[in-house]
Amino acid sequence: MDLPVNELRKAGFLTEAYKTAKAVLDERPNDNTAKLSMAWVLYDYLKLHAPSNDPVVVIRVLKEIRKLGSIENAEMFYEQVAYWTGTFLLNHAKSRHPDGEVPEQIFQSIEDFAFPKPSVQYSWLLTGFLAHWENWTGFVGLMNWWGWKSFREEDFLPVTRDNKQYLSLVEKLIGRYTKTLLRKVEQNELPERVVSNLGHSLLQFTEEHSEQCRHYTFYAYYRAKVLFLLGKKEKAKDCFLPFAKKRMGDFWVWELLGQLEKDPDLALACQVRAVSVKTKPEFLLKVREDLVRRIIDIDPNWAKTELDRIIKLREKRDWPLSKAIKEMMAEKWFVEGKIISTNALYRQYAEQANRQFMGEATEYVLLISESDPEKGNGFGLNEKKETVKLRTGKIEIKAGQVYEILGQEGPNEWVLMQQAKKAETGKFAAWLTSKTATFRLHQGGQFGFVKNIFIPPPLVQKYALEDGMRISVKAIQSYNVKKGRWGWQACEIKLGVD
Repeated sequence: MDLPVNELRKAGFLTEAYKTAKAVLDERPNDNTAKLSMAWVLYDYLKLHAPSNDPVVVIRVLKEIRKLGSIENAEMFYEQVAYWTGTFLLNHAKSRHPDGEVPEQIFQSIEDFAFPKPSVQYSWLLTGFLAHWENWTGFVGLMNWWGWKSFREEDFLPVTRDNKQYLSLVEKLIGRYTKTLLRKVEQNELPERVVSNLGHSLLQFTEEHSEQCRHYTFYAYYRAKVLFLLGKKEKAKDCFLPFAKKRMGDFWVWELLGQLEKDPDLALACQVRAVSVKTKPEFLLKVREDLVRRIIDIDPNWAKTELDRIIKLREKRDWPLSKAIKEMMAEKWFVEGKIISTNALYRQYAEQANRQFMGEATEYVLLISESDPEKGNGFGLNEKKETVKLRTGKIEIKAGQVYEILGQEGPNEWVLMQQAKKAETGKFAAWLTSKTATFRLHQGGQFGFVKNIFIPPPLVQKYALEDGMRISVKAIQSYNVKKGRWGWQACEIKLGVD
């Protein structure tokens, strides 16, 4: 079969196309047309095997492309190589046992390729490498090669796929790059000079694109972590504090505030505040272990109590005890110490931390009108019949109930709740009513009424209410903005009423 290479490729005869292209290339090794012809044959092999998880053929093909050396007028070819290489990297990352050596071998094969940039395909290649950020040791140096200036405007925007919204390429990169850098530093894997260069490159990028990045959820957090890493504590604190005040229910917020705080007493208060946050206990292991080391000389019994919690949780989960924990268990303070109650200590230090970073707590007496535990939000009416916005965190409050609430004023007029205690209905009684009657579903099928009480869509859905059902309703006064007047809205429903 004596056909030109391109015709053989298009006909699906890759083996013959490869042999033909190789024969021509052997005769004219420096001829750009011969190189390009072979390159497109190799591209077909790459495209054929990229959807699989097997790296052997893909790496071999990329190495053969590299051996071709410089190829002129090959922009389209390199764009396609970038795309299919990125596709393979993503597929391999989803395999049961992704190998960190694979992205390293691929990187070494393509690092000299003349990829057009910026481009959709070049960004897709980065997406592929990002999928290996946890298991590829060379990830930390990737951006020095890929280039901080190679992003497109679209790479800063969220990605919508199958009616779902995902993080932008840049937001994913900032988070994963920061985490990798911090992990490398913690494990002493990088020289100080390298850490400084990588950290400053990341900071410079985020500064140059602050307007595009500042709305990212954890932008301030990652930026503060890098500033702290570079020894710029004050700047890190200034950057982080506005963000921190919105996330005071997260232990890692208090952990970082403690690291950024110069005053040792206040730093301790932040650390105690971190371990007192309601979250999965396994999340607190590291910060609790750091707390133990800090308080050994302050209160050995307290230190023993915290270390005992760590030991019991690790044993419960069948996790091994680290060498550092075993060494502390052998020390005199642990052997001779006593287990104590830490409630008072937690309360003392939590109040100190809250006062410093959130201001003095204020007492509120509120009739709760709405509560959304999933979002951690709620709304209540004060004695002046004004609506108060609440960040409830993990504190449970129930609509239709009066509470004495302790909290600080947070951003955007939200009250950050510390505690909530049920109270007598008292003067709020006039704003509550109960009725038992027939439910009338609105013709739209989304909401309805029981006499003059509005039944909102969430309650209709929750109780699967149907027109004509007889139900008992507890309602609270609610202001109708459109009509400019107060009315009644259901906050609690009982079914099966005679």
